Amino acid sequence: MDMERILYIRKRYLPMDHDFPFVIRRWVHQPSDSGLHFLHCRDFWKIVYVISGTGKLDINGKSYEIEAGSVLFVRPDDETNYRIDSSRLEIYNLCFLPELIASRLDFLKNDYRFFSIFSDDFSMSSELARIFYIQDSAKSLHGLFRSLLAEYRGDAVNREELIRAMMIELLIRLQRLGIRTFLGDKETNVVWMVRNYIDCNFAGKVELNALTKRVGLSRSRLCAVFRKVTGHCISDELSLRRLREAAKLLTTTTLPVAQICFRCGFNDVSLFYRHFHRRFHTTPLLFRRNPSAEA
Repeated sequence: MDMERILYIRKRYLPMDHDFPFVIRRWVHQPSDSGLHFLHCRDFWKIVYVISGTGKLDINGKSYEIEAGSVLFVRPDDETNYRIDSSRLEIYNLCFLPELIASRLDFLKNDYRFFSIFSDDFSMSSELARIFYIQDSAKSLHGLFRSLLAEYRGDAVNREELIRAMMIELLIRLQRLGIRTFLGDKETNVVWMVRNYIDCNFAGKVELNALTKRVGLSRSRLCAVFRKVTGHCISDELSLRRLREAAKLLTTTTLPVAQICFRCGFNDVSLFYRHFHRRFHTTPLLFRRNPSAEA
């Protein structure tokens, strides 16, 4: 479907202008509904809140069970389709463009990359998907959607600013709920949590005690679970992440090897050379000249 068709559909079903890129509607779907495929193509972000009914929402081929209280994020490129099990499915469709809240994103703490979903280079992994899919939200969240709909339909003074503020509140509350759900099964998610922490901190000092507090497991339990799943220890994971960054800098910059060494978190050049040779079977300088030969 071309962009002209997408814009036509949006104008008809979700009237949204770029001066105030926000729409919220209450929809009722039935199993006999046809033509829902038009929602596969969009140029906006969407948050779906299920008011009542049961069914499944397929997002990029993965099926999510939905019922009253379910909340899901849908990105512009996501392909979606409803499969309704009950006699009807009542939902809120909250649609917006990131411009609506862009001025506030830099002030929000981005735990578990929640707000990175609005970045152009964001990649949704199966682990991250669980943060953006909330099976059972608080009842108060329903009230917030209801208040957003009432404010959107009204014309009170400072209507748009209040909607922006309410959107920030909604996103923060969804972030908290998503992370709480995600952390519920610590052992299942421990590898992703460790890798996420290392990915954010590899260039500096990574302390295991800080990591254990973040994950919520004892030092010995954390190390045992990580080794059981990956086959190697956390220090090896950290070294691997640093070496991958070093290889990237060697092939994309002209920085001196010593500078790359320290930038990637190593504090000893000779140690960096030994680790690099063990991983890539060549020296950093030879790798820079021919990165494909040994990689």
